[in-house]
Amino acid sequence: MSQIQVLQWLIANRDLLTKAIEVAKQFSRHKPYMEQWSVIDQLARLLIPVLLKGDVSPKAFGMVNDDSSLRHYGPDYDAKMLALGAEVGAMGVDWKAVIEVLLPVIMAILDALSKIKSA
Repeated sequence: MSQIQVLQWLIANRDLLTKAIEVAKQFSRHKPYMEQWSVIDQLARLLIPVLLKGDVSPKAFGMVNDDSSLRHYGPDYDAKMLALGAEVGAMGVDWKAVIEVLLPVIMAILDALSKIKSA
């Protein structure tokens, strides 16, 4: 799955991005696990209905069953991520919260959905 595709989808869905980032800002690795999980649960409840109601699916993002989110996506990856970061920053969105919280949660949700749909 391409993180770039997910970020492009988020930018195209500004209202969802804005709502999700407000929830993601509540996340802290220093909080107890139950409080961390509460934030992840809120994000899932916000994101999953949008992912499932439209034409968006794990396959739309090229979801695979290995941990491809950690792989390098070619020579243009860094430039594309910087451009998307600038675009998100221009929207006034906390880029750090997008990269550290929101993106990993969306990737995990899509991974889980792909496993459910393929079962």
